[in-house]
Amino acid sequence: MRITHGDPAWLELTTPDVAGAMEFYRALFGWEFSQPDHLPDGYYLATLHGREVGGITSSVDEETGEKIFETSWKTFLAVDDLAETTGRVPLAHGRILVTPTTIPGSGALSIVEGPCGALLGLWSSDTVDKFDVGGGHGQPCWFELMSTNFDSSLDFYRDVLGWDYHYIARDGTMTREPGAEAKYRYAVNGDTGAATVGIYDAVSVLDEDTGSHWRMYLAVSDMEAALAGVEKQGGAIVEGPKRSPFGTATEIADPQGARFHIVENPRA
Repeated sequence: MRITHGDPAWLELTTPDVAGAMEFYRALFGWEFSQPDHLPDGYYLATLHGREVGGITSSVDEETGEKIFETSWKTFLAVDDLAETTGRVPLAHGRILVTPTTIPGSGALSIVEGPCGALLGLWSSDTVDKFDVGGGHGQPCWFELMSTNFDSSLDFYRDVLGWDYHYIARDGTMTREPGAEAKYRYAVNGDTGAATVGIYDAVSVLDEDTGSHWRMYLAVSDMEAALAGVEKQGGAIVEGPKRSPFGTATEIADPQGARFHIVENPRA
């Protein structure tokens, strides 16, 4: 898949137990891990069949033992011009949490927050096409924003990243206009076959403690076997499995508590 401006381009897990997390993802998805010289100390690169999946680093300060990051997966979107795109964030009622920062040998990033409160990474690099997206077992296959302020999120990502929205009904059909179902609103950043992310009006399904957030999906070839593997490796089934027009999905948590979804037979 060719990754262009506004598409997901990187995943990053911050966890208090890097070794334990690596064992979980290695056993469940076949990921391999390395520490390339150009990456910071303590930052591990995850790959699948030689293609990059993301990075894993500690959420705990090595010297003080204090937590410095949440235990979670963070999504990064590719941008053509990091400084320009980051500069649009305040104008679109978002916040810049980390200004554009160069990662030697890799690229440059910034961390921003949309008006709904969800954190997001912006990533600029000449090697974004190394990121592995697809429907094979262990591959990242979908990304979505669970938003408690759907309308402001639509405005934000249109103004910052130039997304051109299409809307999906519960039966999976796609239209150019928002559906009439007031209880279900879901927008994607492109037409059939081109969309890479979704925005879900999740105000009725998220509690105050959870709040708006980005979540990612990994493809699995066999849901039943994958769920057995999750429990065997010390993870937990949070919710599901649930069937949809886009595959059967389950929310799980790794042994350290980082949540994500797995989906069988994903359909773009």
